[in-house]
Amino acid sequence: MVFHVPYSQRQKHPPVYIGFETPPAYRPRRTNWWGISGLLLAFGGLITCGFFSPVAFLISLVGLGQRPRKTAGAGTVISLVGMGIAASLVMGSYSNQMQRREFARQKMQAIEVAQQVEQGTSLLASAVSELEGFRNEHDGEVKSTASPGRRMDVLSRGFRDRHQNDQRNHRGCHQVECG
Repeated sequence: MVFHVPYSQRQKHPPVYIGFETPPAYRPRRTNWWGISGLLLAFGGLITCGFFSPVAFLISLVGLGQRPRKTAGAGTVISLVGMGIAASLVMGSYSNQMQRREFARQKMQAIEVAQQVEQGTSLLASAVSELEGFRNEHDGEVKSTASPGRRMDVLSRGFRDRHQNDQRNHRGCHQVECG
C-alpha cells in the first residue's frame, strides 16, 4: 500500500483529502419571507389593537411550514396576543352596552313607579274628598252597611297599570275591619 502520490500524478488529478470530508460548498442562507411577513403583520396587529392579528396568524402558520421557523413562531405568538387584545376589547364593549341597557331599563321602571305613586296619591286624595263630602251631607256620620266583624271595601275604584293589570295589595283589594 502506497501512501505517497508522486508529483507527476498530482498534477493530473484533483487533490485527495485523506481522512477528511470534502469542504462544504457555499450555500446562501435561506429566508422565510412568510415568517417575516407574519411577524411584521403581527406587530401591525398590536398597533391596531389586534384587528390585523388574524391575518398575521394565518400567514405565520404558513411560514411555520418553511425553514427557518423562528420569525414565523414569533409572529404566531404575537398575533395570538393581538387576537386576545381584540377579543377583550370586543367583550368589554359588549358588556358596556349591556350595562347601559340595564341602566335605561331601571330608569324607566323608576319613572313608571313614580307615576304610579303619583296616581295612587291622587286617587287617595279624591277618595278622601268624596268621604268628606259624604260626611258633610250626612251630618258628619258614616254608617256602615256591613255587619260587625266583616270587611268593607273602602275604595271601590281599581288602580291599573299601563298593561291594565290590577295593582291592589296581595289580598285583592284595600280592605279595613268594620266594626
